[in-house]
Amino acid sequence: MPRLFWPNFDFEHELAAGQNWQPTAKLQTLNGRFAAVFLSLCADDDLIVLPSHQPELTAGSENIHVIDEKSVRESDEFLGARWELVPWGVTDSLQTLADHRGWKWDHTDTKIVMRLNDRLGSFAWEQASGTLPIGAAMIESEEALSEALINLPTSRWIIKARFGMSTRERIVGSTGKLSDSQRGWIRKRLREQRAIFLEPWLEIDSEVGLQFDIPKAGDVKFLAALPLLNSETGEYRGSRLHLTEGEQDLWQPAIDFGLQFAVQIQELGYFGPLGIDACQYRSRGELIIRPMMDINARWTMGRIAYEWIQRFGLPEATEWLITDVVS
Repeated sequence: MPRLFWPNFDFEHELAAGQNWQPTAKLQTLNGRFAAVFLSLCADDDLIVLPSHQPELTAGSENIHVIDEKSVRESDEFLGARWELVPWGVTDSLQTLADHRGWKWDHTDTKIVMRLNDRLGSFAWEQASGTLPIGAAMIESEEALSEALINLPTSRWIIKARFGMSTRERIVGSTGKLSDSQRGWIRKRLREQRAIFLEPWLEIDSEVGLQFDIPKAGDVKFLAALPLLNSETGEYRGSRLHLTEGEQDLWQPAIDFGLQFAVQIQELGYFGPLGIDACQYRSRGELIIRPMMDINARWTMGRIAYEWIQRFGLPEATEWLITDVVS
């Protein structure tokens, strides 16, 4: 059965805004630019759907190519259950489209996907497990933010929206005073999402992306822990495709933590790809593991890197790099 890979890398924006969300031209360009990552998953008769027509992409097979979104939405060629939809992330608008076109799409209920990608949930899970960094707080008003900034153990901080990806939907500061643009960003997110999340800027020593595959039934599969190659400001630049022996020991507690979490969300009804970003950071002279820095109930670039390993049997020394930012 041919598959339609849908590169909706902006899907968290729709989770935040609802299915009437319309990506900007900039985001559509970004979606098209990164669409080629799906080549690690493609079979010969699969198609990658782009916001606008792009030159054919190949990866060892001339039959792997792209198609523009307008044709997929309107052409009779793309009607019926012989097509299977595989998006970057599950959204209501794609459910509506899949139903309208009659495509096969077996996926987790969108309400569960929304819950898992919402920082309200990850904050609660970290809080319950005692792994939140000192000073991290859920903020529901500007007054609460002012007080939390005063009590923050570091001068530098980061504020995140409920739904975000890579370095988008966050602001960073280094004092308790906010600029006018920062205050505008905060007010807008509080008005639309009712909460934001303050964290101290962590002195990160290393980061890793944990990749899991969760079936509808049966055992959760841990696939890989791939060290993240991030910039100094946190942008994802790529993954190293192996762990050293020492790194395996270091990250094993985070892997165990992630497996327990994956089993819990399978019981909630989630199935599909799961990526969890973990980090090791320094606090008061101590190295601390943060096993659940970010939860991504969707495909991730780390999972794509893992799929390239499976496809080509890449050697351990390999690094997978991208030239733009997405996670």
